[in-house]
Amino acid sequence: MSGIPVKKVKAAAYILSGLFAGLAALFMCSRQGGITSDTGSGFEMTVMLGMFLGGIPVEGGMETKLFKTIIGLPCLIIIQSGLTILGVDAGIYQFVEAVILLIVIIMTHFLKNYTKQRDEKIMAQVLLEEEAKQA
Repeated sequence: MSGIPVKKVKAAAYILSGLFAGLAALFMCSRQGGITSDTGSGFEMTVMLGMFLGGIPVEGGMETKLFKTIIGLPCLIIIQSGLTILGVDAGIYQFVEAVILLIVIIMTHFLKNYTKQRDEKIMAQVLLEEEAKQA
C-alpha cells in the first residue's frame, strides 16, 4: 500500500474521531446544561448537508479536504438563520434540509458525469492531434 502504515493511520483516524466527538459532546453539554443518551440524534443529516454544501464529494475519495467542510459551515448557518428569521417550523426546516441535500447530491452526480464526458472528449481530441502529427 505505498509504504503507508495502514494500521497506524486507521488507529489515528479512530482516535481523532473519538477526540472530536468527545469535544463536541462537551460543547453541547455546556451549552444545554446537560445531556441525555439521545442528545445529538438527528444531527446526521445536518452534518452531511454542511459537508456536501462545502463541496466534499458524496462518494468520498482523495478530493476530500477539511477546508471544504469549513466553507460549507457558513452556508449552512446562513440557511438556518434565514429559515429562523422567516419563522419556519422545525418540521419544515428538516424538510428544507432534505430537499437541499437531495439537490446537492443530484448536482454532484450530474457535474461528475459532465466533467467525465468533457475529459473524454479532450483526450479524444488530443489523441487525434497526435495521430495527425505522426501521419
